[in-house]
Amino acid sequence: MDHEAADAEGRSAETDPAWGADEAGVVYRSISGAAIAGVLLGLLSPAALIAPVLVVVPLAAAAVCLAALRSIRANREVLTGQPAAVIGLALAVASLSAVAARDYAYKRLIAEQGRPTAELWIELVASGRLDESFFLTIPAGQRLEGQGLLASGEGEEGVAVRRNRREYGQRGVIRALEGLGPGAVARCVGPIELRRLGPKRLQAAQTFIVEPAGGVLGPAARGGASAADDAAGGVANGGGADAAAGGPVEVSLVLQRTALGGGPGDWHVADFSGPADGAPTR
Repeated sequence: MDHEAADAEGRSAETDPAWGADEAGVVYRSISGAAIAGVLLGLLSPAALIAPVLVVVPLAAAAVCLAALRSIRANREVLTGQPAAVIGLALAVASLSAVAARDYAYKRLIAEQGRPTAELWIELVASGRLDESFFLTIPAGQRLEGQGLLASGEGEEGVAVRRNRREYGQRGVIRALEGLGPGAVARCVGPIELRRLGPKRLQAAQTFIVEPAGGVLGPAARGGASAADDAAGGVANGGGADAAAGGPVEVSLVLQRTALGGGPGDWHVADFSGPADGAPTR
């Protein structure tokens, strides 16, 4: 009997030196603390959908769960908790995927909302309707006042608006787009960058490649002067001809949305640039 008791005690100590075994020989293992922390962080991971800064929660959950899985695999005799770590990791990955999908869908939505304004501005410039395109660079609430000041040219504000309009027509990218002629085709390329300026104001930066309709350049590219630019100060269009003759025109637009009266908001061209013109509008 003494020998049997000694053998049983030896087997128990060898089986689990940390916790030992019960009388039936069942080995007990402790639950990994990292696995518990990981699953708790995983349960909190959907908070990342509330605010961008909370994306650190699923990132931390994924890191803790991976560390827990490595620790459990290396210490199977004394640690358990793999199911909890796997669940926490799955919750973290699902939350990160949901955030990425939401951001992508939001960017696409914003791009679709602002694209009509971008395409209208490009079409107006390409058609030589520079006054109309110039007013698309002004927020909707200020356009009527801007039109009156441009027409009258009175006072300091009127002089400033006319000067801005004249400089606008002299921009290299404007003349390059004008050289493409009416019906120019624009396609959006590259990623969309969003910048929040406030609760109801944001900017969307997009790059467009604009090509002439049917590959035929407009009259400005063939050396003709724009009547609108003549009225605004006799701006020559030779720069547009050079740029357009080389092929499609690349233009980067910064579209800005300002909510008006709780409605869907107004879009205007807050800035533009391109290889033919490296300077911002303002």
